[in-house]
Amino acid sequence: MRTRCLSFHATYRCRHRGECCRTEWDIEVEPHVVEAVQARRVIPVFSTHLAFADGGAGGAATVARTAAGECGFHNQHRCSLQAAGSEAMLPSACRHFPRVFLRDTRGTFLTLSHFCPTAASLLFTESPVSVVDAMPPLALAEPVDGLDARDALPPLVRPGLLADVEGYAAWEDAVIRTLLGTGETETALATIDHATEVVRRWTPAHGPMLKAVDRAFAPALV
Repeated sequence: MRTRCLSFHATYRCRHRGECCRTEWDIEVEPHVVEAVQARRVIPVFSTHLAFADGGAGGAATVARTAAGECGFHNQHRCSLQAAGSEAMLPSACRHFPRVFLRDTRGTFLTLSHFCPTAASLLFTESPVSVVDAMPPLALAEPVDGLDARDALPPLVRPGLLADVEGYAAWEDAVIRTLLGTGETETALATIDHATEVVRRWTPAHGPMLKAVDRAFAPALV
């Protein structure tokens, strides 16, 4: 399935900064990771019997932490799980982070959490911004976890009236182009607000919603 992202996110590569390895989040670990450690195919930074915290009562095991609160598989340079077995050896939460996925009937959309300092540094690009196809290693092989909205209803145009998929996609595209088309954020937001209010008066009797979106945003996008 095609995955799209903002162009400045497309160059993301893990730089092993380790910020996500020094959090208080409980990281659940899949059975194949536990088995690899128990078979000594992966060696944690500290003793093997301390590698995981017992989930108890059928709960999933979680990564144990050092006395300093860091993940026991992370050293100063790299995750030992990743070094031993690449992406496939990472717990699912680590494999996905800092990626945030949305899937709907249009395809898969990918953004990044800027809690990650490497992802945050990508915000300071001076290159033109666009929506592009995300390629590996940014785009992950299946299975991919994220918000699955493929069976969800489209957003409301206004109470009592749903958007259609094509119309909503046209509105979203117009919003992005408006934001990228001006250096003044406040002006762009005001334009979006005005055009969106025009679209909110649309009814199916006026023709396709995407045509209404085109007309509402046309003055700003010429």
